[in-house]
Amino acid sequence: MRSIQRNAACVAAISILLAALSLFVRPTMILGRVVESFDAIPKSVGGWTGHDVDPGSAPQLLPNSSILMRDYHTAKGQGANLTIVYGLDIADIHNPEYCFAGQGWATLAARTVTLRPATGAAHPVRILLLNETRSGRYVCMYWYAGPDGSKGTLSSQRFESWKTAFLTGRVRPSALVRVLVPVSDDQQAAERAVISLASLIDAPIRRMVSSQPRTVHAGRAIGE
Repeated sequence: MRSIQRNAACVAAISILLAALSLFVRPTMILGRVVESFDAIPKSVGGWTGHDVDPGSAPQLLPNSSILMRDYHTAKGQGANLTIVYGLDIADIHNPEYCFAGQGWATLAARTVTLRPATGAAHPVRILLLNETRSGRYVCMYWYAGPDGSKGTLSSQRFESWKTAFLTGRVRPSALVRVLVPVSDDQQAAERAVISLASLIDAPIRRMVSSQPRTVHAGRAIGE
């Protein structure tokens, strides 16, 4: 009898926990779509100059988040692409490795390293060596930024977001940050370029995700 009671209590506790967590799986259905201009992310920084590019169909695929796609270049001709997916809905944030595989890119190597930004705390990031049949090889670095620090894996950022929402009742923003650099002749030079740009934009991104974003819902502004 006691065993049955214990099992029933465990089932009840798990059900309550799952019900509570389910409230935060799609939080922006309640809070609205994030609207972000990304003006805080500098277009000129440390020898890099950037210009925004059309994100194409991405806003339709991720309707709850704001998306930045920006191409940077240096005076020496080194290019890089910065992509940021930023919002309150952690379900909008994805794993680039799965995304690349779905688009036909091959991952030749992958590892986790520590990024030591120009200012702020060091944190883990993922570095990938990719190959695309038509355009060649690329070095990719990505990480997840949130108000409580940056994470190297999606599962870590999701846990942090859900934990904060569960404990405080407040949904806080998350961002996927991805830097992509083509490999011309020297893979190490491409990796240095990825690290250079990432270390310079890390602090502005941290400041951005530390503020509650402006959102819209049903055609009207909810927050500033």
